[in-house]
Amino acid sequence: MMQFGVLIRVRSQINRFHAGDAVRTGIAFLACIACASSASLSLAADAAPARTVTPTSVSSSSAKTTGNSAQVTYINQMIRQGWQAHNLQPSATATDGEWCRRLYLDLLGRIPSIDEVELFTHDRSPDRKQKLVNRLLSDDYVEDYARHWANVWTNLLIGRPPAVVDRQAMVDRDGMQKYLRDSFARNKPYDQMVRELVTASGDNKPGEQNFHGEVNFLIDNMKDNGVNATAKTAKVFLGMQVQCTQCHNHPFNDWKQNQFWELNAFFRQTKAKTDGPRRTPDRVSQLVNVDFNGEPDAKGATNPDNEFFITSFATAF
Repeated sequence: MMQFGVLIRVRSQINRFHAGDAVRTGIAFLACIACASSASLSLAADAAPARTVTPTSVSSSSAKTTGNSAQVTYINQMIRQGWQAHNLQPSATATDGEWCRRLYLDLLGRIPSIDEVELFTHDRSPDRKQKLVNRLLSDDYVEDYARHWANVWTNLLIGRPPAVVDRQAMVDRDGMQKYLRDSFARNKPYDQMVRELVTASGDNKPGEQNFHGEVNFLIDNMKDNGVNATAKTAKVFLGMQVQCTQCHNHPFNDWKQNQFWELNAFFRQTKAKTDGPRRTPDRVSQLVNVDFNGEPDAKGATNPDNEFFITSFATAF
């Protein structure tokens, strides 16, 4: 299986997933949004027969599922609570054909072929939906899966392709997509991918000796000592808009100005550079770690020639 490993917090517990649980959680959630009904969610989760549920009461029994992981049960409960909070009624149960089409779009970014639809609709086994999920996440579809999610994450990390090519941009879209395709195809854990994206150094273009496609996430955001890199990282991976806190405390959340600059300190010794004129199409750009006066990097901090390190050591002892 090629499921993308994630860190998910469920009921105050951190669990690391590489296989079925993470995917079943995500698929149940996607299926719920796609089908927008409790019956379709239940079918996505455990292939139970269609049933009518009204979101007037949310209890452990209303979200009960047979043989499900705790994560799927938790999602069922959260969805029903959302219905109740907004006084919504679930829409009608999706047909098998509709569910199949939506699953292909969610997982692979394409609609199923006629043969693929018929293969699913002719299967009358009670666990046919779970079997389809497992099949789409198997090595049989690894190229479709990796391509689709690489496109989704490329747009998230560096934006959609501009209508007019910016010749001064340092981002290499092909390099970003190659890194992401390889990551998804190899089932790289989410925490590892995030760590690589925010700490990367190397060349941005495929084929270069020191190619690291993950540098494309931040390479165009390192001006002004990484202010944009700080805001973008917080937005993508913390889900918070913190750019205004570089000048003042945030008026609507708990972020303070000093917290922005504390986070920014992690980026201040990473610089972007290029090996040719900015408008040269085939130029190579790099992210590199450098020292700057007064704020040495981790290795430089303990260098015997570093006067700050020597002073601190002598004062302490």
